[in-house]
Amino acid sequence: MVASSELASRSETRQQPVLHTGCRRLRTVVVDDSPTFLQVACDLLELDPLIDLIARVDTGGEAILTVMKLKPDLVLMDVNMPYLDGLTLAWFFANRFPQPGSSSCRPTIRRSCARAA
Repeated sequence: MVASSELASRSETRQQPVLHTGCRRLRTVVVDDSPTFLQVACDLLELDPLIDLIARVDTGGEAILTVMKLKPDLVLMDVNMPYLDGLTLAWFFANRFPQPGSSSCRPTIRRSCARAA
């Protein structure tokens, strides 16, 4: 039988995710005009060992400059922003950085490495 103090300490222990060797982290840029959402999204992404947050920007114009310079693997952006909205930026990035073997602008989910079961 397990003592209640031992059970409590087990439940309070957080299990850290394992980063597999040979796994490449996703270089990520976050774009949002809301400072609060930008901060929360970045804080959450930084908890994931497979995400490498390389930049955060708050306008569509900055997003273009940042993505063109840094060439991230993933861009997480707000759809509803003034001047250059997320849909226009997604179209621009899809045409500027086409996926190999694809002829249309379509969302893709790519795994950088397999997780152990």
